[in-house]
Amino acid sequence: MSSKGYRLTAATGIHKGDRDYQQDQVALLTHHRVKGCVLAILADGMGGRSGGRKASDQVMLTSKQLFERYSPETDDPVMALQQLILEAHTVIRLTAISSEEEPHSTVAAFLINAGGDCYWAHAGDSRIYHYQGN
Repeated sequence: MSSKGYRLTAATGIHKGDRDYQQDQVALLTHHRVKGCVLAILADGMGGRSGGRKASDQVMLTSKQLFERYSPETDDPVMALQQLILEAHTVIRLTAISSEEEPHSTVAAFLINAGGDCYWAHAGDSRIYHYQGN
């Protein structure tokens, strides 16, 4: 079985706008062991709520922890993305209980395995749109 190569060109940028600090975060994570395996994650802390930054921090932390344990050879990428969203949501809800804030975040993520197969997930009003060009 031959694997297809791919090139990923990416850039990120964040502007805090009219807020005191930025609640949104974005990251491209490369797998520590498997070259060509990448996780892209966007966490949109909801600015109208207190704790938006805590929520986006939690999405990023959960993503990094789960991606470190992800094994492209044996793990189901769809289940890995589902687990990322569910675990981040659970911890954000626990944060709301333990603090007097209302942390909320939306998330969009895609996972590319070394062979070029790509999977994506989103929750809340952050979206990923699939475009298949010519």
